[in-house]
Amino acid sequence: MNLILLESRNYVYVVLGVVHPLPEKNLRNLLYVIKEFLRMRDDHKLALKKIKQQINAFCIRHGFCYDGTKWTLKHLKWLKKLEITNELYRETLDEYMASYEEQEAEIERYDKRIEEIAEQTKYHDKVKKLECFLGIKTHTALSLIVETGDFERFAKGNQYASYLGLAPGENSSSGYNYPAKV
Repeated sequence: MNLILLESRNYVYVVLGVVHPLPEKNLRNLLYVIKEFLRMRDDHKLALKKIKQQINAFCIRHGFCYDGTKWTLKHLKWLKKLEITNELYRETLDEYMASYEEQEAEIERYDKRIEEIAEQTKYHDKVKKLECFLGIKTHTALSLIVETGDFERFAKGNQYASYLGLAPGENSSSGYNYPAKV
């Protein structure tokens, strides 16, 4: 079953014409601002991944191969102590490492801010409940809260799963049944 969301004044029409009120406009604006902050943090996480790939590719191109687990303290120490004779290559790796450290520091700062937001009264209980699920930490819990809005608008868990696109479905036409992708 697909959800149809149509905003009309103060209501959202969800699932077969059942009407559920939207959160107040100020709350929606606040949720939007938090969504943007979480997305920005995710963008920086992708940038960090890209920098790691660039550092790995640089090392491989120049014959340096680390045998242990990458991106541990030991690996970072190894990267900083690499004996690179070409001055420009050394500078290149140093710049990559500076970018890496900058991204790490920014993400850490964003994560602290996300923790502060999650501790606010209006989110605290919901975040703690979601963190009870295996694999869900503060960032994911807060993302679910702000992306979903009001969980109360879903009468059953299968409606929420369908909203997220996680529920199996079926598309039927002229007697043919096609399973929907999850």
